[in-house]
Amino acid sequence: MLPTWRARLAQCAVVLAVAVLVSCSGGSPDNATPPSDEPAVNAVTGGETLVAGQTYRYVFNIHCGMELLGPFDQTGWKTDANPYAGVGPVPDDLRAIAEDPNEQISPMLDGRLRLEQPDRLVFTVPGSDLSVVYAPYEGPLPGCA
Repeated sequence: MLPTWRARLAQCAVVLAVAVLVSCSGGSPDNATPPSDEPAVNAVTGGETLVAGQTYRYVFNIHCGMELLGPFDQTGWKTDANPYAGVGPVPDDLRAIAEDPNEQISPMLDGRLRLEQPDRLVFTVPGSDLSVVYAPYEGPLPGCA
C-alpha cells in the first residue's frame, strides 16, 4: 500500500490528466456547443454564404453598434430598429446578455443568425427577447473608428 503522500500525489496526477484531456478536447471557442434553445449549425464570422432556414452561431462585437452587419451572402445588412448605435454607454438590457456584462469597450453578444428569406436576416440571443431584423444594404460597410 502506498504511503498517504504518494496516494495523494497519484490522485492529483489523475485529476490533472483528466482536466487536461477535457480542456483540450473542446477545440476553439467558435466550435464550442452553443448555449441555445435552437442549436447552431456552424459558427460564422462574416463573409460566408448562409443557407436559408439554417441557424448559425455569431458572436457580435457591438462596439460600433448594431445597425450594420456582415457581409454575408456578398452583401452588407442593415436594420431600421437599431438597439444600440455604438455611442455612449451600452444599454442595460444589452449589457445583461453580453458575454461579459462588465465589459465597457467592446461587449460581445453570443447570438444566432438565421437567413429567413433572401432579404431577411435575423440576429437573436438565446435566453433573451432580443431579435434584430436586417435587410440587404447596398452601401459600403464602414470600418469602425
